[in-house]
Amino acid sequence: MSKLYGCCEGEPDWSCFDQLEVSGSRRSGDVLRVMVSADEAEFFTVYGQLADSEFEAITECSESELESVIAELGRQSKLSVLLHKSLFGAWS
Repeated sequence: MSKLYGCCEGEPDWSCFDQLEVSGSRRSGDVLRVMVSADEAEFFTVYGQLADSEFEAITECSESELESVIAELGRQSKLSVLLHKSLFGAWS
């Protein structure tokens, strides 16, 4: 499994977040594209949504790791985990 808090310095303060959200991500040269469809995604990023509707990246993982990563982050944080709308229907 990828490092559970790969985009953070240790476990985040879960009380800062309202929920978690998963988005597809892709690198194009030096540019990181987020909120891409599952078909376009090279990896997935899990974000914590802050109260002011800003997002903070928590970790990145492969599609094969995604289910276990979001299950563990949801368990630890006790927050709901949402898929970004760009991923709707991806795994139906």
